[in-house]
Amino acid sequence: MTKAPKSQTHHGITLTDEFAWLRADNWQEVLQDPSKLPDDIRTHLEAENKATEEYLAPTKELREELYTELKSRLKDDDAGVPFQYGEFDYSWRFEKGANYRTWYRKKEDSSEEILLNETELAENEKYFQLGAYEISPNHNFLAYTADTQGSEFYTLYIKDLTTGETKEIAQKLSSEVVWANDNDTLFILRLTDNHQPDQVARISYNSGEETKVFVEKDKTLFVHVSKTEDGEYICISSHDHSFSEVSVIPAAAPTSFPQLIMPRKADIQYSVSHWEGQFYVLTNQQAEDFQIISALAQSVFAGTPDWKILVGHTSGHLIESMILQNGYLIMEMRHNALPQVKMLNLESMALERLEFDSPAYSISVIPQKQSNHNYMRMIYSTPIQPPQVWESELGGKNRILLKETKIPCGFHSADYKVKRDYVTAEDGVKIPLTRWYHKDTNPSAAPVLQYGYGAYGISMDAAYRHSAFSLVDRGFVYAIAHVRGGKDCGYNWYKSGKMENKKNTFTDFLAVTDFLQQETGNQSSRYICAHGGSAGGMLMGAVANAVTPDKITSIVAQVPFVDVLNTILDDTLPLTPPEWREWGNPIEEKGAFDYIQSYSPYDNLIKKDYPAIYALGGLTDPRVTYWEPAKWVAKLRSYKTNPEVPLLLDIDMTSGHGGASGRYEYLKEIAKIQAFVLTQATEYKIKNGE
Repeated sequence: MTKAPKSQTHHGITLTDEFAWLRADNWQEVLQDPSKLPDDIRTHLEAENKATEEYLAPTKELREELYTELKSRLKDDDAGVPFQYGEFDYSWRFEKGANYRTWYRKKEDSSEEILLNETELAENEKYFQLGAYEISPNHNFLAYTADTQGSEFYTLYIKDLTTGETKEIAQKLSSEVVWANDNDTLFILRLTDNHQPDQVARISYNSGEETKVFVEKDKTLFVHVSKTEDGEYICISSHDHSFSEVSVIPAAAPTSFPQLIMPRKADIQYSVSHWEGQFYVLTNQQAEDFQIISALAQSVFAGTPDWKILVGHTSGHLIESMILQNGYLIMEMRHNALPQVKMLNLESMALERLEFDSPAYSISVIPQKQSNHNYMRMIYSTPIQPPQVWESELGGKNRILLKETKIPCGFHSADYKVKRDYVTAEDGVKIPLTRWYHKDTNPSAAPVLQYGYGAYGISMDAAYRHSAFSLVDRGFVYAIAHVRGGKDCGYNWYKSGKMENKKNTFTDFLAVTDFLQQETGNQSSRYICAHGGSAGGMLMGAVANAVTPDKITSIVAQVPFVDVLNTILDDTLPLTPPEWREWGNPIEEKGAFDYIQSYSPYDNLIKKDYPAIYALGGLTDPRVTYWEPAKWVAKLRSYKTNPEVPLLLDIDMTSGHGGASGRYEYLKEIAKIQAFVLTQATEYKIKNGE
């Protein structure tokens, strides 16, 4: 193994990295053009990929079988539920066998019109991802963004729907784009070379003239641009994971100066909606699990806002988002690791809660393009119920099922069971655990795929995952550990899994593992595969350092954030400055340096037996750069004392954080992962004489 050590000193401590050479000096170029990767690094990654493919070669037939199964659960010509916007019904569908969608619209009593064919756009690309898809207010133009590298640098195009002509407008953008109400001005979000979204600009479709509107000088913040549900205001938000600030511009007067809703304050987050002259603000100011306040827009602009509490704070009942529609405030909430939806009539103040009877489920409200509809739409699923699209009367009890996802190969929810348990963590906190399995499987003895994430306040819903059933139908239990670091049980659940509390995420996951092992009721262990990606990949790295193969037999780490200390010490990397309020700033704070160093997976490898590990990454990933899994695996090889147990690295040379593009191509990656999991389960059985 080639080694070219690099050293750096912080707080009097010198860090030496033997595998720093795997990070390309020209990584910004590589993000935009993978062919620029230095030859020595490419040779190393391709050798790792070849070794992984050779190890998995005996699983070729199994992988083909799994791929066929996975594909058979997707409806070839699946289609979305049309949504009404103006005089048109807009929709999308997959043509038979297509990897990508085709987008349509239709007027009543007229023929269907094709607006965008993603398959044609992706035809000559190794990677394709559609970002924004925005119709102009007069319905004459379609603005869309596309990424063809996986690096999340998007290009903006506008298609004239009256002539069919498409024009490239701007490059190196975030995916977001918003139309002003003049049908000419668009608000776009520029990215720096380091992939930092820091500048909002407006650009004219007709003239091509571009003008800076807003520049965020604080490099620790992300910038986003959006539009209120009623179409009245453009919203520009600066935020990180702990506080935010929003300015608005009238969509009818796009050259207006942005007007601030509330000044930024440490640890205060808020988002803004508007309806009939009132601003509605969802905020955690004096309300840890958030409350909703409102004020006349006129008073806000005058600098004398008359804020009134509309929906007060209730501890443990997190308000995650709000949508204003036709005189109703629709709230997505979360309590005890379960989502909730409530509707508030803004005139009568009557409150309606939608009820769901599954022990674990997922629910998400679909924002409407037209805010005067008297119904709301939502997607509902459970681990054993494929997604359904429901339409619910605002303020009423009536619900209509608009679509139920069809599983072509056949699926019967009655063949499976869902179970919710609560596992006691080492500090006494109860950790929710969601499991599902075939009705003929013994959940206390079967092999387990244990999934975890636990970061950024992102909750892990108990949603339907079609890929899970290739394991479940082979006798596995699929388990989600709702560890701290998400907001599964409220905002405090997030705070107690970040910064100086980050290790709770790891110990929560291991407490669930212990519960699953002890559940067998005997002295022998059971096969458990731990699975996580991105920040959940950090969890996998920490777990790998903490366990022996008799506790967790195998680990799948997708785009794993494992080189935590080196990354958070480097403020030139795409996402590092905004991460300081999630993990701490080890550059400025010795305490943060020491704490991160104490758990960073790459920095805490030890000489011991490790579980079987399959690590996956993407060459153009701007979020978790390819060298994190590459360095981790290289270093692991020199510490791992059981060489007979596989350690695999798989870097996709044509994609980024989300893996291969296209709904079928990604299935091939899932099939490889599941072949690895099943192979390790088989070897475990043989080893233990089962």
